[in-house]
Amino acid sequence: MRKRSVEVLERVLANRSALSIQELAEEYGTSEKTLRNDVKEINQFLEETGLPDLIITKEGNLIKARNFNSREAEKRLYELDAYSYKLSGAERQNYISMVLLESGRYMTMQGFADELHVSRITIVNDMEPVKEKMTRFGVDLVLDPGKGMVVQCQEPDCLRMMADIGYEIRDERFFQSFLYRRLEVRYPLESVLSSAQAYMRENKLLFVGDMYYRIAVYIFILFNFSSKRGSLMDGSSALSDMDTMMLAAARDLQVIVTQQMLDAYRAYIRANEENVYLKSVDDIVLYKVIIEFLSEIDKTLNMGLANDTMLLDALLMHIRNMQNWEEFDVELPVEEASSIKYNLLLKLVDENAGILENYLVHTLSESLKKSIVIHLCVAIIRGQHYMVPVSILLVCPGSRASGKYLEAQIQNYFDFQIRAVLTEEKEIRRIEEREESVDFVLSTIPLKTEKYTVYQIHPHLGIEDLNLLQRVIFQRQHFQPDTKNKKEAALRKFIYQIFDDKELARRLAEGTEAIIGDYEEELAKKNRTPLSARLSREYIRLLEKSLDWRSAIRTSAAPLLEGGFIEPDYVDRAIQVVEEYGDYIVVSEGVALAHANQSKGGVHRDGLSLLVCPEGIHFTESDQMVYLLFCFASTGEQDDLEMLKAIIRLGQTPGEARRIAALRDPDTVYTSILTAT
Repeated sequence: MRKRSVEVLERVLANRSALSIQELAEEYGTSEKTLRNDVKEINQFLEETGLPDLIITKEGNLIKARNFNSREAEKRLYELDAYSYKLSGAERQNYISMVLLESGRYMTMQGFADELHVSRITIVNDMEPVKEKMTRFGVDLVLDPGKGMVVQCQEPDCLRMMADIGYEIRDERFFQSFLYRRLEVRYPLESVLSSAQAYMRENKLLFVGDMYYRIAVYIFILFNFSSKRGSLMDGSSALSDMDTMMLAAARDLQVIVTQQMLDAYRAYIRANEENVYLKSVDDIVLYKVIIEFLSEIDKTLNMGLANDTMLLDALLMHIRNMQNWEEFDVELPVEEASSIKYNLLLKLVDENAGILENYLVHTLSESLKKSIVIHLCVAIIRGQHYMVPVSILLVCPGSRASGKYLEAQIQNYFDFQIRAVLTEEKEIRRIEEREESVDFVLSTIPLKTEKYTVYQIHPHLGIEDLNLLQRVIFQRQHFQPDTKNKKEAALRKFIYQIFDDKELARRLAEGTEAIIGDYEEELAKKNRTPLSARLSREYIRLLEKSLDWRSAIRTSAAPLLEGGFIEPDYVDRAIQVVEEYGDYIVVSEGVALAHANQSKGGVHRDGLSLLVCPEGIHFTESDQMVYLLFCFASTGEQDDLEMLKAIIRLGQTPGEARRIAALRDPDTVYTSILTAT
């Protein structure tokens, strides 16, 4: 098959909806007749592998047969050799370059011609652009009539050129697989990407711009193709975040890193330092930025989006972990397909993107904006219907990393109870033997089972998947019996049975219900409030007079400093947060949360203190006064998001923070805060 035919088949395999022959022809700049010939070529390949043909409908849409096995087709596609797949000119040139750079030995043009099943003159014509490209990277291509051709270069130049080719073919999934199979890579690119992303998530780091993928590809090339000669790392120099990201990937993949490898990696970073910007993401500041972003959008929609905690959590995770979004193609459906006005949402996201961009120091790509719109769509749909959590099995063959990624996507959108994530063939084959009681199975492959209802989804959730799951949920809503009401009704009946005085019985019944209600409310607040585990009465300070914001932060931090929770430099850095980001620590009306990045050190234990100021504290930019100033320190070992939400809720009721600040007793303040959250 040829390159275009492979790409069309890949797109068919990746999409459940039909593809228009006319639109494909326009996209590729060719005729519909040519596209139909490509489909014939695809069907010839499918017939040879024993799979049903693709179908072109009367409307001119390209679809799969009902019994089409997409997974088997993809497997057979990626097993194609150079005889069955005809490389394009650009692919041949990259292939020849990578093989020469990797081998470091003499190879002949006739050898490449035989290997790629083309004529020798074709390879001769390919060599001129190959040589020109090598020259740009400081790589010499030496021709010897008796031996063939060989590259001569310093290893860093060789690795740099291989990484450049790796980045160039980033969108060519088939050719990537074809080339890396020929080069016999030991450490897959997907594993390097997954490990680097995990490190950045754990350390709350974010690449600004498109350098993340370039650097990940360089690490992949370094691990697979460096000579690995030389001494081990000497450990004498300080490690940057970029260094530790590479070393974390090496640890996960069990790669031994030499000092020479680290030096080459650092040289690559220095050569691209104008485009490399690694930003530390402050969850609290970003959460407040997202609230501001949604609040602006909600001025038009008026749907309470800024108070939707599931939406806030999803966007926080989504934006904080965004990696290389320029590489993803996110599609929104046509307006007629739903009552949701996608174009309006996209317009509002585009108009208010500057709020996010100012903090991220990065222009949001169109794909990222569209993905944010999908989050908004789910929130709007969720707000229109009452949904009860359902339990599911998740089937995602391949690596556990891909299964975990899909699980994270689903949990971003839905409150599902995921019983298990099945990624291995043996687990999937034994699915009928499982004893779990689940509502349905979500699978990225066609799956037949009589025991469970199966819905097929794409590994990268799109709007079609989300709409499908919403419909499934609404059809399967189920409610637990109201046992509390039944018990109260039984108690009321018993009271009326044992007392002849009906008025007395009525009062007793009403009083009992009130007692039960008060008790359950107190118990729920005591057990559920995230602040009760963090905030103690002894860490609450009451001010008699107002302070400037810097002094107020130092005063609010004093209990934590005295209790050995933090070091003095942590307080200085908490002040620097305000100087750098402005009033984003003012998280809601009258409430602020002073803090610093725990990754910089200075925190010994998790802690929370509170400064209460009845006269208010005026910060640098906002017009409103702060009456409750919390100081927060975290080791990063616990999830602090629920605590942040509870603190934000204090200021969501107008005047609540000022009312609490007027109380003159720490015990009363403490009780009021727990009650209010």
